Amino acid sequence: MQDNSEFQILDVRDALMEAKENTQVYYATDTHWNPTGAYVAYHAIIDELNKSFPDLEAIPLEQFSYQPTPLRIGDMARHFVHVDIPEEYYNYKPGWDSKVEFRAFPSIDHYEYQIPGSDAYRLLVFHDSFGFGMMPFITQHFSYSSFYGGYDIDPFTIESEKPDIVLILWTERSLAKLLEIPDL
Repeated sequence: MQDNSEFQILDVRDALMEAKENTQVYYATDTHWNPTGAYVAYHAIIDELNKSFPDLEAIPLEQFSYQPTPLRIGDMARHFVHVDIPEEYYNYKPGWDSKVEFRAFPSIDHYEYQIPGSDAYRLLVFHDSFGFGMMPFITQHFSYSSFYGGYDIDPFTIESEKPDIVLILWTERSLAKLLEIPDL
């Protein structure tokens, strides 16, 4: 893909494999990364963006607060085994007085974050279900972050939102959809 497109490709599997030596990065009952895995991917993305945007640096995980939430049942347990196997669920939230404001448009699977008065970069993310875990981390860096769920990449959206950075955050099983992207 890197050789045959103009997209910059970042594969976060190595970072996840390295992190999994010391901590769980995916839910045991789900195909998705847990918040720690999302943090590892976020860190890898920010490290890569730092090469072009030197003022972007990943926030240490210790600066986020750990918040357990009610137990959940993952997609593998529910869909493949048909057994409700509860698993601890948690989130990370900024452990400081974050200025990020949030707006949701669930009917179109669109989420916006902004930091009023900030002149930081603008971010546009097209994502699958893995993108939700990234939001608490990556939104802290941008004056405006816009997340569109699903597999439609609309050139008009890119033109109208005028982002400094566009991320397509899809898991490997969805990469064939890149062939359907119109010329940008």
